[in-house]
Amino acid sequence: MQTLLFSHRTIFLSKGRYLHGEFKKNLAIVLGSTQNYFFATGTVVLNLLRFSPRLADDIIIFYDAVSPRDREILEEECGCRFIQYSPPVVIPEGASSRLTFFTPLSLSIYEIFNLLDEYRNVLWLDSDVCILADISGILDIPGDVCIRFGGTCFKDALGCETDPEIDSRPTNNTGVVLVRDSLPGYQNLAEQCYAQTLHFHKTLYLPDQAVLNYVLWQNKITPVNLGREYNYTAHFPFQGIGEAKIFHTACAYKFWNHSVMRNLFPIWEECHKQWLAGGGSPYTGEMRFRETGSKLNILDIFVLLEQAEMQIDAHQMIIDEQRNAIENMKKYVGELLNIVRNK
Repeated sequence: MQTLLFSHRTIFLSKGRYLHGEFKKNLAIVLGSTQNYFFATGTVVLNLLRFSPRLADDIIIFYDAVSPRDREILEEECGCRFIQYSPPVVIPEGASSRLTFFTPLSLSIYEIFNLLDEYRNVLWLDSDVCILADISGILDIPGDVCIRFGGTCFKDALGCETDPEIDSRPTNNTGVVLVRDSLPGYQNLAEQCYAQTLHFHKTLYLPDQAVLNYVLWQNKITPVNLGREYNYTAHFPFQGIGEAKIFHTACAYKFWNHSVMRNLFPIWEECHKQWLAGGGSPYTGEMRFRETGSKLNILDIFVLLEQAEMQIDAHQMIIDEQRNAIENMKKYVGELLNIVRNK
């Protein structure tokens, strides 16, 4: 049997806090995983524990099935709480190809609202994120719902027109979502999300993202922007990535299937190797753009250009600073010459 990876269990089982007379813990961090995705989910958990080991009272994983060793690592060694998940609704026949493409586990994000009965704060993380620094500061952001602004417009995300007020308005990215129990009517929001999933089942293109944003709009809930510090998505140019604490591969190119992404974020690779060393399940799919014998694709070229641009910007900043220093020196010398001439 492999050596235990962690002894964090007491951290999560002994941190319960009772605030304002309510028997609620402060924070749950929540993920969802199918059995063949635990290689990614487990890596995120180890990644989280590396930078913010005492942030969450509980790390909760919604799952449909899990191997015994994966569960042992996450439950016994990392202190995670497992909740077996099956949607409380049955998706009718004729559902959109995108709704059937994503597994039912993708709808488990709706449960963040129900968890507010137990926690004052609930933070959802997609399993395709990489944590780059301590994320404790996310709790300092005010608001009942905190989410990354900017994404596919409602009309495209829902797959149909609904209301002129929002059809062309962008939805918000749901890779990282923070909700609080100060949210009015949170007790009914999960049920509404499931109901709207059924309502739009024939057209949905981005199922959980479209529905969650639509339900927030219906309830006149105005989210607060997490900004790219806590959800820096791969769709955006990499300019300013230095401020990111959570990087989200919101595209087909992931840390595990694309070596450019993996090489750009070595911390993910380190945590993944730790996961594998403990006996965690491996990724068994295809690796794109291996270093040997593969041609660059569009994303690879984009990434390389962005890296070059970042280096140019960094050098330009140095040049600008040196130019300013020279100008200040010239000004100073000129003032000295004027003093000498006037004597």
